[in-house]
Parts: sequence; C-alpha cells; structure tokens
Amino acid sequence: RRNKMIKGKIHRSCPLVNLQVVWSQTTQDVEAIIDTGFTGEIKVPPQMIDDLGLKVTHTQQVTLGDSRKVDFLASVAYVSLDGIKNLVNVLVAPGDVLIGVELLQKFKMVLNADFKKNSLILYKSE
Repeated sequence: RRNKMIKGKIHRSCPLVNLQVVWSQTTQDVEAIIDTGFTGEIKVPPQMIDDLGLKVTHTQQVTLGDSRKVDFLASVAYVSLDGIKNLVNVLVAPGDVLIGVELLQKFKMVLNADFKKNSLILYKSE
C-alpha cells in the first residue's frame, strides 16, 4: 500500500517539496518552491530545459503579481511526485524551480503547511 503523504519542509518561510522532472531518458531530482500565487504548473530555469533535452514548443502569457502580462517560453515534461507521473506545462524563466496551484490540482494534492513548526505535508485528496 502506498504512503499517500509527501513530506516537504519550510525553510526561511519558503515551502519546499522534492519531485522529479522527467523527459525522454533523463530525470532530474529537484527541490521546488510551492508558490500558491503562481497559477501555472511548474517554472524551471533555462539550464534545466537544456539538461533535460526539452525543446521550447510554445509561449504562454502569464499575469504577474503587479498585473503586468508577460509572455514566457514554454515546453512540456513529466513531473513525478510520490511515484505518480503527469505531463505538465513547463514555463522557462531564470530563478528557482516553482510549482503552482495547477500542478497541485493536477495531482489532486492538499497542501498543509505549518509555519510555526516548519513542517509541510502534501497528501492526495480522496
């Protein structure tokens, strides 16, 4: 029987979880920031796109926190979370790997973050 809880952590007020980004025969283990203000699925830096052998396939318009609309380069890849894989839309931009609320929705995950105890748990909603 599968363990349905995924333990992450909160480091310097930043919720983090480990996952894998997969394309073709290449897998990268990543510690990603859970950004609940990011409505997309996942954002990765350009170097990861190169390392995985991904090709930019489209652009996607994103509305930033200050309401500006910006076009990001994008691709697709698989994300594996607790052994479950889903094909996701990948935005490409410098900085940390971010996962957003659409990825949590796609995996049907509930986020429980306790900033006082610095603990984070993702679990599958039934």
